[in-house]
Amino acid sequence: VSFMNDIQPILNARCIKCHGVEQTKEGLDLRTYESIFAGSRNGSVIEPTNAADSQLVQLIVEGEMPNRGDPVTSAELQLIIDWVNQGALNN
Repeated sequence: VSFMNDIQPILNARCIKCHGVEQTKEGLDLRTYESIFAGSRNGSVIEPTNAADSQLVQLIVEGEMPNRGDPVTSAELQLIIDWVNQGALNN
């Protein structure tokens, strides 16, 4: 799974309005790979190779995010899970 080709477009479509463009809720900026790994006020949101322990994944799975707009589709969620489990590489 490619961050640039697969993951960033999902984040751009579903997340960055609240986490980067209009505001950075909880201090989380999802506009770039580097800002994702800077985390939020609550710490890191991605645990490479462990989607189950990644806060970003958990919030999407639980339906808490995105809290505005269209939800992440099951195919998009699977891409995010696969990307994290593959090491969350900047590729």
